[in-house]
Amino acid sequence: MDQFRKRYKVLSLFIMVLLACCIILIFTFHIMRLMDVYILQGQSSIRKEKELFVMDGVNNMVSDVDDARADVSELYEKLSEETAVYLANYYSELPEHFLEFCYGYFEIPDSVERYDALIENTETGEIAYQSGPIPLRGELSQLEWVADLKESLAFYHHRSYGPYEVYWGVDREFLEEEQLKKSYEMIRSINFREDTLIWVDEIRKREGGENYAIRQYDSTQPTKGSTFLSTTQLDAVGRAYHEAVLNNLNRSGSSLLEYNYVNTKKDRREEMLVYSKIYADYNWIISMGIKSVTRNEFEELIYDKRMAIVKTLALQICLVLVVLLAAAVIAQMLLEKWYYNRSGKTLKEQANSDALTKIFNRRGGMTCLEQTFKKFKENADGSAIVMLDIDNFKTLNDTYGHEFGDQVLVQTVESIKRHIRSTDVFVRWGGEEFLLICFGLQPEYLQYFARKILDAVRYVEYQAEGDRLYVTVSMGIAFYEAEDAEFAQAVKRADFALYKAKENGKNQAAVCVGDEIFNCE
Repeated sequence: MDQFRKRYKVLSLFIMVLLACCIILIFTFHIMRLMDVYILQGQSSIRKEKELFVMDGVNNMVSDVDDARADVSELYEKLSEETAVYLANYYSELPEHFLEFCYGYFEIPDSVERYDALIENTETGEIAYQSGPIPLRGELSQLEWVADLKESLAFYHHRSYGPYEVYWGVDREFLEEEQLKKSYEMIRSINFREDTLIWVDEIRKREGGENYAIRQYDSTQPTKGSTFLSTTQLDAVGRAYHEAVLNNLNRSGSSLLEYNYVNTKKDRREEMLVYSKIYADYNWIISMGIKSVTRNEFEELIYDKRMAIVKTLALQICLVLVVLLAAAVIAQMLLEKWYYNRSGKTLKEQANSDALTKIFNRRGGMTCLEQTFKKFKENADGSAIVMLDIDNFKTLNDTYGHEFGDQVLVQTVESIKRHIRSTDVFVRWGGEEFLLICFGLQPEYLQYFARKILDAVRYVEYQAEGDRLYVTVSMGIAFYEAEDAEFAQAVKRADFALYKAKENGKNQAAVCVGDEIFNCE
């Protein structure tokens, strides 16, 4: 049996260790699957973020170009208005030199480049000054001539200063050149991180083909001059990238594509996510690209973190499993101990219990007598020893059979148990003889106690072979005495008292104190 238990322990530990290993393997497998899902989701999320980044970047550049053009227009509009103020102030102070001032003002380099002007002397009808492509009136009416003048100038101003009618404004082509220059300056001033590019391509042929566009600006090569582009050009993976972009632009005005190129610094092929948009006023393609993150690169980015997470979780699971294993081993040991104790207690109870009546047998009763006698000797805590015997039991047994005799024994025990305390010990001493150990029972209560037990038994009715029968018991009572050397002396006195109760007619109780016998009836 012990060998089987040892094998059972080893088998249990092996199963637990195997279970722990399976849990770790399953956990690792699912964690890796989870990390794969995380990589896919993370890569998708990063791509979306990059898409938003390049789209917002291009849209912001378009807005910045519009703002730059508006700033240039606002600047020259303001300068033109300031010119009117200068002329009015000068004429009010020195009208006789006004024409000379105008000559000098409109002939300075900034004004020559900036303004077209015409001064007419209304008194003589002569043109006193003319610069730029402002046309003469000729045969045109005043309204027709002013309409043509406004058409050729971005900003038109007309003021009268005495006999002089002054017309001036900023040439439209000049303003557009200034706006274009400012737009380029704005785009070149944009600074992004190293993995970001900006392209500005000027479209020449919307249908594509050779030299369909000129790359005016490339942030990766800011000092490089303009280069021609062709829709037949292929990227690093052999895809006609420019053709695909132009098709998207012609269809929807924007394009979002992958562009593959060879990074000469790192000597490897890389991929850019490029967003392009048409800026119709300049016939530009404004593009912004950012380096894509491939699955391998994303795995490299999170590899250390992933492994750290896996190791940490694996360690935690191992610790939990070790604790569980230790708890299981301890629980098993405690369970076995409890089982053995319970089994021992059960076996002990079975060994000390009477099989028929389920009360203590003689062995168990003697153990209790030893304990009570020892307690009496230590602190004089006395106990009453009561011997009981069923009257005429042999006659009943012989007349009605052993089965009826067993019924009488069991019923007698049940009747007496209902009238004794839970602390009292009830023992089948042998055959139809019983013993009661009543802790702390005082002599003055003996008569009441004895009457209660005698009545509990004699009023029970039995049926046997058509006869109505009643059973009685006789009782002998004794106490531990100071002169006793062992509990057997008290038992012997109780047995002697029982004998006297039988001798005096049965169904009664007698008490033995020293050598004297007293009747409890």
